Amino acid sequence: MKMRKSIVVIAVVAMMVFGCAKSSKNKSDKRFIQEEKPVSVIVEEVAKRDLPEYISVTGRLEGIDDISLMSETNGKVIEIYKNLGDWIEKGEQLGRIDNEDIKNQVLQMEALLLSAEANLQTAEMQFLSSEELYKTENISEMEYIGAKSSYKAAQANYLGAEASLKIQQRQLANSTFTSPIAGYIANLDLEVGQMVGVGTHIASIVNIKKMIIKTGVSSKDIIKIKKNQIADLELEDLGKKYKGRVSGVGLKPINNSANYPIEIVLDNKNKEILPGMIVQGKILSKLNKQVIYISQDNIIERYDEKIVFVIKSDGKVEKRNLKLGKKLNEYVIVKSGLNEGEKLVVQGYDNLSETSNVIIK
Repeated sequence: MKMRKSIVVIAVVAMMVFGCAKSSKNKSDKRFIQEEKPVSVIVEEVAKRDLPEYISVTGRLEGIDDISLMSETNGKVIEIYKNLGDWIEKGEQLGRIDNEDIKNQVLQMEALLLSAEANLQTAEMQFLSSEELYKTENISEMEYIGAKSSYKAAQANYLGAEASLKIQQRQLANSTFTSPIAGYIANLDLEVGQMVGVGTHIASIVNIKKMIIKTGVSSKDIIKIKKNQIADLELEDLGKKYKGRVSGVGLKPINNSANYPIEIVLDNKNKEILPGMIVQGKILSKLNKQVIYISQDNIIERYDEKIVFVIKSDGKVEKRNLKLGKKLNEYVIVKSGLNEGEKLVVQGYDNLSETSNVIIK
């Protein structure tokens, strides 16, 4: 009986140990066998769209008119009519030097010219009379030559007096500082009492109601640019965009450069952009109509393959090999491998395979 009881106890213990071991194994198997988690992806529908090609340009803004006004005479500044930042019209006076002496010299030259004109008229009448008398042999040849010489001398005196008057008149005109353009006074180097000489800088005048960009493009791009084309411009400093127009296209390269010059103008009615600011721009050169294109960031490169992933209508993942065309900045045209209406994975593709389960976010 004791032996039989011992055998029963051993059997029970063995069954308990076996049961515990089996239970532990089942738990262990469940712990290590896990289902693959679905991959979250973002997709976009493949569609044909127009893809523009642009020529990039960079340049520094200038006023459409921009000049430095220099003195063309010597003297002492006695009046200034404008201030820094004022608008001045073309032909309007900015200031003047003391010109009383010049005015007197002009009056003197005008008197000398009147006298020379009177002498010329007298000499001309005498010459014409002598010419008739000489033809009828009523005066000698010597008298005729004398009248002719007096007439030529009177002509010379008149022309000399006329030239002297013009010089003085020019001196008088130069004694006032007159703007040759309409614009704003950007710099004013003038003070009452200041002595100026020929070549002294007086002022800088700039018209910023319109601005101009003078820049250059490559020989490849210059043949694509035409006058009056629209340029999309942006000033990073202001965070604003503007429309410009190509106003000039160069026919030969800029000196010491392989680039060809172009000029772009834009309106600045609000005067919010100023000379010296740097502007970025682009000019449309070609429009690729109704093509399939994608971001180059969405393409996986494996050896010589260009791969993307699409989500089929049944929700499964499919790998596609692409044949690519022209690259334009961050985009590339797809020649084959994608069709309209398909769902292209644009985020989450790094963790995909053709056996992956996906959740479309």
